[in-house]
Amino acid sequence: MDASPDRQLAPAGERFLRALRGDPDRRKFQQPGSVFVLHTLAVADVAVELLEHTRLGLYEVLELEPEPVCWRTFQSGSGVLTLKPDLLAVTADSETESHFFIEVDRGTEHLPAIRRKCDLYQRYYRDGSEERLRGLYPAVVWIAPDELRANAMREAIEKDRNLDTDLFTVITTEDALSTLAPYGPPTTTDSPRKEDHHP
Repeated sequence: MDASPDRQLAPAGERFLRALRGDPDRRKFQQPGSVFVLHTLAVADVAVELLEHTRLGLYEVLELEPEPVCWRTFQSGSGVLTLKPDLLAVTADSETESHFFIEVDRGTEHLPAIRRKCDLYQRYYRDGSEERLRGLYPAVVWIAPDELRANAMREAIEKDRNLDTDLFTVITTEDALSTLAPYGPPTTTDSPRKEDHHP
């Protein structure tokens, strides 16, 4: 049989496979929109920058989980909720580990949506399952495209009296590396690492 890559299922074959899977609906495949693509590329830029700078020997990346691997499902009073960070990162030098949930903002989300996402992070923090998993709750870092947007996000978070502002850090893309990998020259100490959940 010719296994050329341009072959695809005819409608009858597609219906047959759906019946085997028990899937009643025809799957619809759509071209991802530009907002999704640009956001995905922005998240990838953060990950690549973190990894590339490990070559300087100042720090190492212990964990770097994209979505959906870094998503967290937990039980809340309103039911089962899923927290969807863009990235989970853990960086370290010889003395310190820094843990982060990372949200990359491109200025396309309304500020109420940012506050709702912060509320979900806070609910997950109060759930305690992340601390049971790793012994701490990672810092939640929002990366904004510029200082104007960062200030607007900070103000929106601070004005929400239901949010614990200590859980959240808002920075710009320019400050991403120094926040996520806040390490100086290597030291010669052999002391054990301290675990920091806030930058």
